[in-house]
Amino acid sequence: MESKEVKALCEAITVLTTQSSSLAARCDAIEVRFGDLTNCHSNTELKITTLVEGQQAMIATVTYLAERLDTIVSRLENMGGESVTPPSPPDHSHSRFTTSFAPSSRRVKAKHR
Repeated sequence: MESKEVKALCEAITVLTTQSSSLAARCDAIEVRFGDLTNCHSNTELKITTLVEGQQAMIATVTYLAERLDTIVSRLENMGGESVTPPSPPDHSHSRFTTSFAPSSRRVKAKHR
């Protein structure tokens, strides 16, 4: 026959074993989540790196085009002896359509003549 103390210890061991298994399962789940976060972080870092490289390429291209345009303007000025002024933007006041930017309405409205 087992004494009350032995039974109580066996029950306590069973409870502690169950709790330990539960905690181990929770730790495993947390490790899986950390693994997912690591993968997500790596993907995000790769996307950011790609975007930065693309932006740097765009900046380099625009800089190159600006330099080329400066060269062309200089050559045109030297050829004609006069400064070249860029054309003014087209006047759209005669347009039949206007865009309303009022908070209550954001659609294109036709002008009535």
